[in-house]
Amino acid sequence: MIKFSNKFDATNIKMPSSMKKGWEQNTDYFPSGNNQGNQVKLSPAAIMYLFPEFFSRKPRFGGFKSPCNNVKVKHNELFYSMFIGTLAVMEYRKLIRFYKYKKGFLIKSSKLGVLKNSMFDPIEYGYLARRIARLQVGQTISIYGVLKVDVETVVPEKYFINQVFKYDLTGKGLFYDDDSNRPICDRIYFYRGKVSELSKLLQSFAFYRKDEYKMIIKEIRQVFTDMKPEEEEDDWD
Repeated sequence: MIKFSNKFDATNIKMPSSMKKGWEQNTDYFPSGNNQGNQVKLSPAAIMYLFPEFFSRKPRFGGFKSPCNNVKVKHNELFYSMFIGTLAVMEYRKLIRFYKYKKGFLIKSSKLGVLKNSMFDPIEYGYLARRIARLQVGQTISIYGVLKVDVETVVPEKYFINQVFKYDLTGKGLFYDDDSNRPICDRIYFYRGKVSELSKLLQSFAFYRKDEYKMIIKEIRQVFTDMKPEEEEDDWD
């Protein structure tokens, strides 16, 4: 499991010795995704939905319940992992690459964008990659633009996690009547082998690509802020 700090700071991740070769040299973490046996293609975010206890910490109260394990995890950290993991897998497979740019009028700040390198199967990367899937090869989009939606909600992380279930897991035969509260665990367990590969890749990205990792977290939080309803000011007489 990723060792998240209280502030979700990637610099505090404790890396196993087997991962100290460097990001570009670690070529054995996430092979290209093909169907194995009776498995259907699942997005990286879908794998994390099925096994969230490997990608987020336990909360003090509440939390997202693992479908087949009596464990609850923090919604926000689970979604951070889902989004960053999706992008990390796509970059690892050379489908996209990140680039930095400046934005602002008087005070310019560094931003992170994505350039599409290659066409890909949208089903394999799921809901969180849908905006990138619509791009032509060579086109770019900001990280903020990849995630932003015109939805107002008090808890954006729950909204996005529910969207991952809706678009990436329904119709896959892993939940009775596509009800998120009725998992078919003997089928879900077939995907456990994907967890280690994905977890290692995510940790490797967080450790060796600290700047990009932190910039993505910042953009996610900005999207969350923009989705929350504005608080009405009290009208005092």
